[in-house]
Amino acid sequence: MNDRCWTRRSVLALPALFAPVGVSAQRTKAAASRRIGVLWLGTASTAFGPISREVLLRDSLRQLGWVEGRNLAIESRYLGDGVDPVRSVEELLAMNVDAIVAMGSPIALAVRHVTGPVPVVFVVFGDPVEFGLIDSLARPGGHLTGIYMPTAEHAGKRLALLRDAVPGTTRIAVFNFLDSRARLEARNTQAAARKLGVQLVEMNVSTMADLDAAFLECKRAGATALTVLTEPRTSVHLARVAERSLAHRLPSVAGYAGFAWLGGFMAYGADGGEGIRRAASFVARILDGARPADLPVEQSTRYVLALNIQTARKLGVRFPRAHVRYANVVIS
Repeated sequence: MNDRCWTRRSVLALPALFAPVGVSAQRTKAAASRRIGVLWLGTASTAFGPISREVLLRDSLRQLGWVEGRNLAIESRYLGDGVDPVRSVEELLAMNVDAIVAMGSPIALAVRHVTGPVPVVFVVFGDPVEFGLIDSLARPGGHLTGIYMPTAEHAGKRLALLRDAVPGTTRIAVFNFLDSRARLEARNTQAAARKLGVQLVEMNVSTMADLDAAFLECKRAGATALTVLTEPRTSVHLARVAERSLAHRLPSVAGYAGFAWLGGFMAYGADGGEGIRRAASFVARILDGARPADLPVEQSTRYVLALNIQTARKLGVRFPRAHVRYANVVIS
C-alpha cells in the first residue's frame, strides 16, 4: 500500500481539508499560551489518509488562531495495544492541560470519569447518548462534548456494497461482541440481510483474543465475506482486523473510512478527517471560554466510500465499475 491513488473527486476535495472552520484563518490571539492533550488510537505511525491525523489537527487549530509553539502546546498520547488510557489521562492532567481531545469511542468511554472538571472533546463513531457519554445531543450536560459519526443508519448500505462487490456472496460473517455497544447497528444489519437475501454468519466474540478462532469458524460455516460492526473495541484493532481478513481471504467492509487505508478491502462511513476538523473548532471555543455543557454535540455529515484495489487484487476480486465510479477514495 505504498502508492496511493485518489479519484478525481477526492483530489478536488483536498483543498477543503484546510479550509477555515467557523472563523477567519487570520484571527489572532491575545491569550497566553494554553495546553491541550490529545489521545489517539493506534500509534504515531497510524495513518488514515494521505495527510496525517496530527497534521490535520494542528492545521485546523492554526486556521482558528491557535498555533502550536506560539500560543498553544499540544501533548499527544498514542493508545496502541496494552496502553492504559487512564494512565495517559493522568499524565496529561498532571501537566495542567486546559482540555483533552479523545479521538475514538474506546478512549472517550475509558476516560469520561477520570478527567474531573477538565473539558473533553470527543470524536466517536456511534451514538454518544447510547454510549452514556452525554445526557443529550442538544444539552451534553457535563464536561464532555464533540462530534459523533452515525454508523447504524448505514449498516444496510455497507452490506449491499459488500454483496455487490464479491460475486456469488450469499453468506456474510459478522462478529457480535458480548455487551456490544453496536446493538442498533447489529439489528439494522440483520434487517438488511433479510431484505438483500443474504444469510449472516453470526459469531459471538468475547474479546479480541477470540478473533482468529472466529475467523476460522466463519470459514467453516461457509462465509465468503465479512462486515465489521463499528464496535468501540474493534476500532482499537482495525489494522489487525484488516490483516486477519486478508489472511483468511475474507473481503471485508467497515464503517470506519480509515479501514481501507489500513489494508481493509472496503469502507463506507463517516469521514474521520471531518471529525478532526470539527473537533478543532470545539477546542478553540473551549479555549476561548465556552463550557462543554453549552456546546451541542454535532453529527458528521460527510460520508466516504473507500476502496483498496491492492487488497482486492490479493483477494482475487475486482470491484464493479459502479463502485469505482462512485468511490471518494481509491487506494492502489
